[in-house]
Amino acid sequence: MRANDLRRRAYAKHATKYDRQIGFFERNLFGSDHRPWACTRATGETLEVAVGTGLNLPHYPEGVQLIGLDLSQEMLAIARERAKTLDRPIELKEGDAQELPFPDATF
Repeated sequence: MRANDLRRRAYAKHATKYDRQIGFFERNLFGSDHRPWACTRATGETLEVAVGTGLNLPHYPEGVQLIGLDLSQEMLAIARERAKTLDRPIELKEGDAQELPFPDATF
C-alpha cells in the first residue's frame, strides 16, 4: 500500500474527531492566536495545502482568493460544510501536496 493511501485512510478514520484532537495540542503548544496571526497575512491568490477540516477558513481576510487542498475526502467534506457558513467563495480540492494539481507559478 502506498504511503498516501495510508494517510488517506488515517485521516478518513479521524476526520470527525480531528478538530477536537488538534485543538488540544494547539492550545498546549501554540496558544490560541496562531491561526488568525498566520491567516491574516495572506493576500491575493492563496493556496492552503493540507486544509483539513478548514479550521483556518474563517481567519482569512476579505479579498483573498482562497483555494484549499487536501488528500482526504472526509476532511474536505467537513471543510466544505464550514465554508458554507462563510459569505465568500472558497475552492476546496482533493489533491496531493507532492503533486500539486496547478501549473507552476500559479500562486
